[in-house]
Amino acid sequence: MTVVFVSAGIYHHISEITDALYERYGSDFHFYAIADEVPESIRIMGHCDDLTQRDYYKNIHESSLYMKEAVYWCENADVGIIGCGHCEKYLDMRMKKNRLTFKIKERPFKKRISDNPQYYEEIISRYYKPYIDSKLYYLCVGHYCASDLLSISIRREHLIKWGYFVYHDDDFVHGKSWHEPIRLLWVGRFIEEKRPQVALDILQYLVENGVCATLTYIGYGEMASKLQQTAELYNLSKQVSFMGSMPEWIVRNEMKNHDYFLFTSSFWEGWGVVLSEAMEEGMICFASAEAGSSCELIQHNKNGFIFHDTNEAKQLCFAIAQGGFEKWGAISNQAHEDMQKHWDAKLATNRLMRVMETLHHDKKLELFSDGVCSEAEIWEDA
Repeated sequence: MTVVFVSAGIYHHISEITDALYERYGSDFHFYAIADEVPESIRIMGHCDDLTQRDYYKNIHESSLYMKEAVYWCENADVGIIGCGHCEKYLDMRMKKNRLTFKIKERPFKKRISDNPQYYEEIISRYYKPYIDSKLYYLCVGHYCASDLLSISIRREHLIKWGYFVYHDDDFVHGKSWHEPIRLLWVGRFIEEKRPQVALDILQYLVENGVCATLTYIGYGEMASKLQQTAELYNLSKQVSFMGSMPEWIVRNEMKNHDYFLFTSSFWEGWGVVLSEAMEEGMICFASAEAGSSCELIQHNKNGFIFHDTNEAKQLCFAIAQGGFEKWGAISNQAHEDMQKHWDAKLATNRLMRVMETLHHDKKLELFSDGVCSEAEIWEDA
């Protein structure tokens, strides 16, 4: 069985998937990156150079041969996986021949269709409706995706639970040490949609209520100066650190040395890989219910905490701070164990390969009963 995987690039949250596919299919696995440059967010804060050294990695902009190969395998491979990042052209190639294809999708409609009906009608007519009766299955990333697709009549049985997968921390130590003052961490781009301001509001509330705490920001973006000014306005400059941007593996080390992770993104966030990383490192995670990965990864009060607005976030953080370190240890261990058990890249790929091979041989598809490669859940608004 031949498999082609087309994506904007190879990034740390998909590389273990592509590695496992290459290990299984060898020379019958073909990977093509189609972006002519690494996106800024990956170049500044993630893996890039080392991942391009994979034996199977090919970028279509490196040679005309690779570009021709990408077209050939998109048209002829038995199974195709189409990633995110303007890959619609390659999806079209496969759909014209009705080749079995899996499309990785976050949330299709980041705004309500009613907010911009003409724009979305064009998108739906161009990229979704023509393929409703095709051999196209969606690997649904985040709790919005399946609901969005079902709303435009995509077949329920074509919606498969998926996610992004991060490297496991094999050096994780149960019973990690906690700090006083409590060390809060926020990671990401400083843009309105990720709501970095909320982290400052939480810190201010904790300090005003007698909790000794600090806040570290890791990231970059247009809101940096505004955040610094707000820290001064709140008289918190001594408690707030701005570390700038740094690669993913250094961020992971910082997560080991912090206590609370504040994941504040709005519904704009289709997944949010930083939450996966923080849970893997056993951080006490407070996550906005609006972000796509929060309700997929977190069981409230078991392996982390979900909040619905800033006031709830403040009160949750304060209550847990008052609760003491004993409960923190249980939450930390459970977060790490759940990532290891339920969001393991090799497990996910093995399940996906079983689904792929079942459909390739025209057998009846039976998805897994729960977890990755089960039927994607249809969520109401979080």
